[in-house]
This record gives sequence, structure tokens and C-alpha cells, in this order.
Amino acid sequence: MSVLEDYKVSFVIKTIHNSDYKLMQSISPALDGVFFEFRRIEECDILLEIINAQLRNPQSGEYFFLLKG
Repeated sequence: MSVLEDYKVSFVIKTIHNSDYKLMQSISPALDGVFFEFRRIEECDILLEIINAQLRNPQSGEYFFLLKG
């Protein structure tokens, strides 16, 4: 199975107050939180940099990053 199938990730468009919003949802509240925090392209780029750094050096510890609000 894929991660999308394992966590039942779905992509939906919801209309709220006459505006359409593209959303991702899953069976995991923690994963939903990641979706919410990394919803802009620039934020996804930061997340991918962190993942790549962790894969290159798993013993490196924690990573901190700032999100523009």
C-alpha cells in the first residue's frame, strides 16, 4: 500500500461562505496538522528540505523552522 492509502488521505474542495477551499484530510489528526501548517508552496519547500536533511544525517537531531503567518 501507499502512504496515501494507509492514512486514507483525500483531497477535497469545500465551499465555505461562498468561497472554495482546497483541503487535504486523513485519518490522522497529527497528519492533518502537518497539512494545515504546510499548505503553501514555500512552506512545503521548507518541509522537504528538513526531510532531506534528516535522511542525509539521521543522528542530527531536531530541526526548527519558522512559518510566515
